[in-house]
Amino acid sequence: MKKITLLLLLIFPLFLFSQNPYTVNGSYSLTGNTSFPSAFSGLGNGNCGNGITQTIIINGDLNLNGRTLNLRNVNLIVYGNLNGGGSITTCTANSTYCVRGAIQNNPNISVTRNYDCTPPPSCTKTWTGAQSTNWNNSANWSPAGVPTINCDVIINNNVNCIVSSKDAEAKTITISNTGSLTLNNSGIVRVKGSVNTSSTASFVIENASSLIQIDNVANSGNIQLKRNTTISKFDYVYWSSPVASFNTSQVSPNSSLIYKWVPTNGNNFNGFGNWAGATNQVMTLGKGYIIRAPNNFPTNTAQNFTATFTGVPNNGNISTPIARGGYAGNSYMNGNLKVTEDDDNWNLIGNPYPSAINAVRFLNSNTSLDGFVRVWTHNTSVSANNDSPFYGNFTYNYSPDDYLLINGTGTSIPGALSVIGAGQGFFVKMNHNTTSPSGNAIFTNDMRGTDVSNNQFYRSANTTYSEDTDEKHRIWLNLVNPNQIATSLLVGYVEEATNGVDRIYDAETKL
Repeated sequence: MKKITLLLLLIFPLFLFSQNPYTVNGSYSLTGNTSFPSAFSGLGNGNCGNGITQTIIINGDLNLNGRTLNLRNVNLIVYGNLNGGGSITTCTANSTYCVRGAIQNNPNISVTRNYDCTPPPSCTKTWTGAQSTNWNNSANWSPAGVPTINCDVIINNNVNCIVSSKDAEAKTITISNTGSLTLNNSGIVRVKGSVNTSSTASFVIENASSLIQIDNVANSGNIQLKRNTTISKFDYVYWSSPVASFNTSQVSPNSSLIYKWVPTNGNNFNGFGNWAGATNQVMTLGKGYIIRAPNNFPTNTAQNFTATFTGVPNNGNISTPIARGGYAGNSYMNGNLKVTEDDDNWNLIGNPYPSAINAVRFLNSNTSLDGFVRVWTHNTSVSANNDSPFYGNFTYNYSPDDYLLINGTGTSIPGALSVIGAGQGFFVKMNHNTTSPSGNAIFTNDMRGTDVSNNQFYRSANTTYSEDTDEKHRIWLNLVNPNQIATSLLVGYVEEATNGVDRIYDAETKL
């Protein structure tokens, strides 16, 4: 049933039909009623409808998630594993499929290798920089030609290789000797396997650029990822490390106020959550931290600040602990502080990758969380007019309305993207109804992709973002309280929503 819902149907890209092979460079999960790929008539979840002869190649795993995949006039090749139960039906005699990897939890599927399942031919490309610094110039490689996803890339001379586009790809990347690779101007390099950088080489990811990886493999050697913000002295930025073993005090060496959020804190009343000091701590993968601007920044004038993360880039499946308390009663007042049942359920986590992730893909994979995320924007200054939070009385307070909410309906701020940028921390709420009061938030490479922009990061002042142009039926409203502080609300019309409270499509905010 259709409904009006608060805070977008997850829109998959539309693929054109072609007699040429269609390649998915990564794993693919079959969910909902979406065809595979979306709107592709030869592969689908429903009846064996009309289709055309086509080859579909998946350079990764295929996750059926208990569903039935129907093939009509289709040759399906899976170079990874077949996961998640379910079944595959060949609707026509010329429909075939093969799986090179393991068939996991699929007792009903017996694969006849009646189609060529040989991996695509590999190649090696060595960077020469003979003509320029541009990765996409074929004359800069030996043998000549821009690398593809099947090529092992070697960069080992002192001519810097620069990626400024979104279509650079490789099977693996090795940077050695005096080799140098730089991603800038929102450049993206997509790598199927590992990235290896020697101690004498350099791999720099400038602000808004991305390293995206497909396979769940380990990397070696350091990268540098830079993240720009615009902040004044009392501004906090919510951070998360995209590299391993990075110290909180290295994010902003001149900042003295660094905290992490503890969902249940015994020193707080009723054991509800509170902030705890996190100075000089190794940042846990997937965990969020808040760090105030450098101590020498002006109070009322925002300045540019760049954090540089140096270390081995995180990749693959990453889990971070989450927890909740046990209170599920009515809201009440503790002195002049309002306490709600949610105040022991919040967890501050963060994007662990050197690329952005799609927030809705993250939520779909973490059903123990309520279906929205909260990203701190710090659009307004601290004020004595703002109410104190539940965990303590303060003279000056930050506005609780300075959170961007993201869920399956969209974003609470018009024009914002449903993404979480590299290095960005964010709040999630663990569901009251989970069996256990503790668990893990899961991050996977499937949440990354060239379709996920890394241009959005908070806090950055006076920045606008372009949302995708798919048709949406949404309207944003501003509700203003007596202190003239506005809360932005999104009302949307969503095909798959119901008249009840939908985890992915409905979110709440305090008014």
